[in-house]
Amino acid sequence: MRPIRITVTAVGNSQWIPLDYMQNAFAVALAIIPWSTVTGTPSFTVQHTFDDLAAQTPQSNYQVTISRSGTTATVTDLGPDGLGHGMSTNDNVIIYGSGSTNLDTPKTAVTTENGDLGADITVTGNTTYTYTVANSGPTTASAFVRRMRVFNNDDTRLVTASTRVDGNYAFPPRACRLKVITMAAGAVDFLILQGAPSR
Repeated sequence: MRPIRITVTAVGNSQWIPLDYMQNAFAVALAIIPWSTVTGTPSFTVQHTFDDLAAQTPQSNYQVTISRSGTTATVTDLGPDGLGHGMSTNDNVIIYGSGSTNLDTPKTAVTTENGDLGADITVTGNTTYTYTVANSGPTTASAFVRRMRVFNNDDTRLVTASTRVDGNYAFPPRACRLKVITMAAGAVDFLILQGAPSR
């Protein structure tokens, strides 16, 4: 995997970065580097998911319905097995195929193959959750979903960090991202370096 540098310039999430979880041996180095322009009291957390970022084959068990009222989109999601979505508040979803750029969750401004930001959700029921959208566009839609259950990195230095810090993943999640919790102004770099086995 090539070295990756993501720059985040506001409170929110970076795009998801897929990791080669089948690499043998698995090892990923991470660094959070706030720019000198950062003001206020910044806080950054590295997060990961074990769920698959790849788009699932569109089929009924990944299809959801969306209703929008103002800036709140409510998703009815029966889950992959019809037993409920199985997610918690602050997990992340990638909504796509709704036919609306407002209801589909955003990608990074510089579009790349894996540039999905998704949307962090608020769970309102076993089969429902909400996410924030602009107050425009359609009020109902059908779409497809990719569900990311989110975990903070086990290295406490990479959770609510406020200064330059590095760490790693010794065991394989499928993807990671940087969450900027607070930052009045400025930017922060998130660097990911995954080694490859020698040949």
